[in-house]
Amino acid sequence: GHRVQIFSGNGRFLRAFGSLGAADGQLGNPLGVCVDSDDNIYVADHGNERIQVFNSEGTFLRRFGTRNNAGQPLSPIRVCVRHNGNLLVTTSNNHFIQEFGADDTLVNAFPNGRALSLPLPSGVCVDGADNIFVSVERGIQQFRSNGTFVRVFGSHGGGPAQLDSPQGVCVSTD
Repeated sequence: GHRVQIFSGNGRFLRAFGSLGAADGQLGNPLGVCVDSDDNIYVADHGNERIQVFNSEGTFLRRFGTRNNAGQPLSPIRVCVRHNGNLLVTTSNNHFIQEFGADDTLVNAFPNGRALSLPLPSGVCVDGADNIFVSVERGIQQFRSNGTFVRVFGSHGGGPAQLDSPQGVCVSTD
């Protein structure tokens, strides 16, 4: 359904919030979720073309990002909070990552839509050094914390080190 469910570390259901709709606190096809250091919950509310923020109990706090920096609907897919508290957002209607600051305003977009683009970005995460990893149509792209491209790894296919439209990405401490 159109809700967020919260479970304990041992898998016990704790609570759920959200329902289908477009009002504050309602969700339309939520696709990504993450939590910041204050336990606020960020939801990529794809169907309503916005980010919604809730407290740890599921109470609506605010929403933002109805348009991207090109004036298009945001259409968020995945979200990730960086170590500095900024929010990274992948979207379905452009080929770059948007970064929103603590005041919910757009502070950066990369790889800036010029020479390099992200083919169908979906998942996004950061490692301990704040490097950014993005799953794209045929692999994973890595960026420095300032958005500078580092490398791409993985290729299209079903064999070892090959990927076919990965939808998420995470990094370990290894």
